[in-house]
Amino acid sequence: MPAQRTDKHVDQVANEIRPLISIVIVTYNSADEIGNLLDSLPPGAPGHRLQILVADNGSTDDTAQVATAREDVTFVPTGGNLGYAGGLNALRDRIDPEAVAVAALNPDLTVRPGALDLLVAGLSDVVGVTVPAIEDADGVRFHSLRREPSLLGMLGEATLGASWPGRPAVLGDTLRRPDDYERVHDVDWASGAALVASRECWDAVGPWEESFFLYSEETDFMRRARQAGFRVRYLPGAAVMHIGGASGASPRLEALMSVNRVRDYAGQHGPLAATAFRGLSILQSVLRYPVKPGAREALPYLLGLRDRSELPHATRPGDEPEPSATIPPQDVTGSVIIPAHQEAKVIGRLLDALADGLAPGIDVIVACNGCTDGTEEVARAHGAAIGATVLEVPAASKQGALNEAERTTTALPRAYLDADIAVSGTAVTAVLAALSGPQARVARPPLTYVTDDADAVVRSFYRARSATASLMSAMWGAGFFAVSAAGRERWDAFPADVPDDLLVDSLFDDDEKMIVDSEPVRVWVPRRASALAATLKRVYRPQSAAPPAAESRERRSSGSTLREMVSRNARRGPLGVADTAVYTTLAAGARAALVADRLRGRTGRGAWERDSTTR
Repeated sequence: MPAQRTDKHVDQVANEIRPLISIVIVTYNSADEIGNLLDSLPPGAPGHRLQILVADNGSTDDTAQVATAREDVTFVPTGGNLGYAGGLNALRDRIDPEAVAVAALNPDLTVRPGALDLLVAGLSDVVGVTVPAIEDADGVRFHSLRREPSLLGMLGEATLGASWPGRPAVLGDTLRRPDDYERVHDVDWASGAALVASRECWDAVGPWEESFFLYSEETDFMRRARQAGFRVRYLPGAAVMHIGGASGASPRLEALMSVNRVRDYAGQHGPLAATAFRGLSILQSVLRYPVKPGAREALPYLLGLRDRSELPHATRPGDEPEPSATIPPQDVTGSVIIPAHQEAKVIGRLLDALADGLAPGIDVIVACNGCTDGTEEVARAHGAAIGATVLEVPAASKQGALNEAERTTTALPRAYLDADIAVSGTAVTAVLAALSGPQARVARPPLTYVTDDADAVVRSFYRARSATASLMSAMWGAGFFAVSAAGRERWDAFPADVPDDLLVDSLFDDDEKMIVDSEPVRVWVPRRASALAATLKRVYRPQSAAPPAAESRERRSSGSTLREMVSRNARRGPLGVADTAVYTTLAAGARAALVADRLRGRTGRGAWERDSTTR
C-alpha cells in the first residue's frame, strides 16, 4: 500500500512539472470541426500540459455548446467577428504566464499524434516559430511553405500559375518541389493554419495585425518574427490534417486574399515597387478572368473601382446601430400625393395596391391635371376604399399639380408617387414610419423594374442600371420618394423647370437618404428603345431653375457612377460588359440629342414628359 501511494505521488508530480503549451483557436461557425481538433490535442502533445483557449467570432451554430461541453476549454466570445488576427489578439491576455509556447491552430485541423511535442521541441533561442506538414485525409501534403513576396515571384504566379512545379525558384512564392516537404529547413513563412511560437517569440512579435481580417496576417507575423531575430522552421515529422486545406475559398474571400497580398507588399516596399506588384496582381486577375470567379471578383478592387471596405472585414460590438423605436402601422400618419395626367389606364392599378395595408391615418390626394381621358372618374372609383381626395387641376403640369395638392394638406411626412407605378400600402406606411427617425430626411422602398414586355435593348439598359448600387439607391427614377417634416423645409414650391425627383435627390446628402426594407415599388419601363431614349432626355436636360448643388453633384458623380457600373457589370461577364455598352450608348445619345435640340432652339421645358408605350 505505501508503495502504491508513492507511485501515485510520483505520477502526479511528473504531470505537474510537464511544460505547459497554450493552444489558441479562433472559431466561426465551427461546430462540425472543433470537436475533432479538441479530441486530437492530448495525443498530439502527450509530453505537455495544455491550456486550451477558444475565441469565438459570433458563431450562430452550435460551436459554443461543443466547446463549453469540455472542462479543459476556456471559451471567449469576442462579441463580433474580429477576423483571425483579432480573435487571436482577444486571447493574448489569457495566455498562462507559465506557458513555454503558444500554438495557433485552425478549428478544422486534426493534430497527428505527437505533432505538438515535436513542434515545441524544435523551438530554441534561435528558432522562434515551427510549422508542421499539412496533409489531407490520405496523407498527401499541401504546398504550405512560402517565400517572401517579390516582384519576380508575383510575375511567375501571374503568368505561370500552379501548373509548372519545376519553375525557377525566383518565379514563384510557393515552394513546390517534393524535396521541400521532406526535409527540415528554415522558410520565410508558411500557411497560418498551424504554427507554434516560443513564448519569447510570441511576446517579442506582439499583437497580430488586425487590419488584414483574413489572409496575409500570418505573412506579417512570421516576417516580424524574423525581423526580431528568430527563424521560422519547417518540421516534416510533425503533421496535421487540414480539412479545408485543399478547398477553394469563395470568390469574395479570394478577392480579399488578392487585395491583402498587395497591401502587405506595399507596406514593405516603396511606391514604385508597390505599384508594380499591384500591376502584376491585376495581370493575374485579367489572365484568369474567364475561368476564375475569384479573379473576376478581385479585379475591380485591384483597379480601384471598388472600395476594399466592401470586402469582408471586422465587425465589433457596437458597430451596428441601435434599432430606432418603431411606430405601430395603425399609428402612422402623413400624406401621399399622386399627380396624374391622362392616366386612366394605370391609376387604378396604383390605388388598388395602396389599399393593401395603408395606415388609416395617411391622407391620399390624387391631383388630376389636364385630363381628358376620364382619369378623375377612375381615381374616384378605385380610391374610395382608402378615402382618396381627387383634385381636378385644369393645366397639364406635373409640378403645378404637386403644388396644388400640397395646398390641400399639411400632413407630414409626405410621399410623392407617380401614377404609373405600383406599390403596396404596407410599403408606403413603412416608409413614412421610417421618416420619423432622427437621421433620414428622404426615403423610398427598394426598386424593381418590370421589363417583361420590353425589347432586348431596354432590358439590357435596365440590367446595367440594376447592377449599379449608387443608381439603385438614388431618389430619382423610382417614381416614389418621401420626405420628413424637416426634409420638406429644404425647398418652397416645386419649380416648373426641374423634375421633382431630380430636385429632391440633389437637396439631400447620402447619409440623409434611406432605402426602407419593405416590399419594392414596381416601375414599368419603356417597351421600346426609342421611347427610352426620349425619356432619358428629361433626365439629362439642363434645368435653368435647378439648385447649384444639382448640377455640381451630377458632374462629380457621373464619372464615379460609370466606373462603378463598369466594375459591377464586368463581374457578370460578357453579358454585363454588353449591358454597360448599351447603357452608355443610350445615355450618350440622349445627351447628344439635347445638344442638337439646343442648337435648334428647342428647350423642351414645361412639357409633361412620360413614356406612352406602357399605357
